[in-house]
Amino acid sequence: MSRVTTYDVNRIIAGEKIEITVKYPLADKPEGFRWFIMQPTDWLYDMGLAVGEAAEAEVMALPELESMRQMAPSKQWLHQQTLSRQRISAHIKELEALPKRTPEEDLELEVNRSHLERLIDPASYTRADEIAAQNANRARDFWLLPRLIVDDQNALLFDLSTPEGQHRWQAIGRKTRLELRGVLMQVLSLVLLAKN
Repeated sequence: MSRVTTYDVNRIIAGEKIEITVKYPLADKPEGFRWFIMQPTDWLYDMGLAVGEAAEAEVMALPELESMRQMAPSKQWLHQQTLSRQRISAHIKELEALPKRTPEEDLELEVNRSHLERLIDPASYTRADEIAAQNANRARDFWLLPRLIVDDQNALLFDLSTPEGQHRWQAIGRKTRLELRGVLMQVLSLVLLAKN
């Protein structure tokens, strides 16, 4: 995530939309088209979580995952967790060691502490949990994204209740949808920070 400033948090608290820096990939809008992501309302966020939880439960119920409930998470997942813990812990120590911090640095310290607390303990996590969580996050994100992306007039670009919105959502392609997940993660992190 890019560096979070008090300006970013204040914008989220005020309910402002945030410009998406990923280039708009379709030719149905003029060159230089600006698109935005809004923060989710509590209802949308809760519905996104419910969609994710349902997807997770569906995957966990698969008989193919039974044997994976006894397996440790993948080496890649464990490695990522280790690197994340080390990187975040080191950054926290750097910020704590500063003789005087700016408000942005105080905010960054809180974001990092919060992120470190949310990292999962590998000892209580299985390969089945890993697979189900990936599915849940993907389902949540792809449910939320088309409901949050707007133009400069706050009109939904991917209104899934219309054929045009559905077509546009499919037409942006997998690569762009994956890039938009990163944007969504930044917005959700800011929302969680702003609420705390």
